[in-house]
Amino acid sequence: MSQGRGNPKYSCVVAWVGASKSDHLLSTYFQDVDDRWSMLFPQLYVPGQQNLYFNKIVFVKCMVQGIYSSLILFFIPYGAMYNTMRSDGKAIADYQSFALMAQTCLLIVVSVQVSHPRRCF
Repeated sequence: MSQGRGNPKYSCVVAWVGASKSDHLLSTYFQDVDDRWSMLFPQLYVPGQQNLYFNKIVFVKCMVQGIYSSLILFFIPYGAMYNTMRSDGKAIADYQSFALMAQTCLLIVVSVQVSHPRRCF
């Protein structure tokens, strides 16, 4: 059996390890306190139980912004491809072309949004 990049099992293991790396890092560095410390410092859990970290106004703003950007991300490619024709007279507006254009717009918008951090709820 050959070893290396051409082997499908090797590729599967590399993809699995690469995809789970972030989960392993998060679970290692962001652990909760053990039971002894939680009994010594119960005030650590009071804000979460009283729901003090959740802001409804910020949540509604994020939800409205998400709906707005979803509508824009759908209707901009839809409008750009509506009633379009190639030079030979065939329609461009098939499902695959629309999906590719919408996906490209989504990739650009998400990249811009990720590069500009904002407050979360």
